[in-house]
Amino acid sequence: MAKRRVLKLRKLDARHPGLCQKVDAMFDAFATLGAVAAMIRAEYGEHITATPIARYKKQFWNVRRQRDLMMKAASTAYQELVSERRD
Repeated sequence: MAKRRVLKLRKLDARHPGLCQKVDAMFDAFATLGAVAAMIRAEYGEHITATPIARYKKQFWNVRRQRDLMMKAASTAYQELVSERRD
């Protein structure tokens, strides 16, 4: 049996522009790793395992969490600034 190369989503996105945006939209809708792999297989004809999708998903949620924390910190700082000016 021939050894399959495990492709990373970023490399696939370079070959097929817009792939990562579709995967992000699927993660927003809480799609499973299998559903994402099936979509990539059906729409792009690329075989990809669950491991690189899981790594991308972990990175996706870490980036989103960091962004939310930064927005919360900025909002809190702005509220404190406004309350100090009123005093």
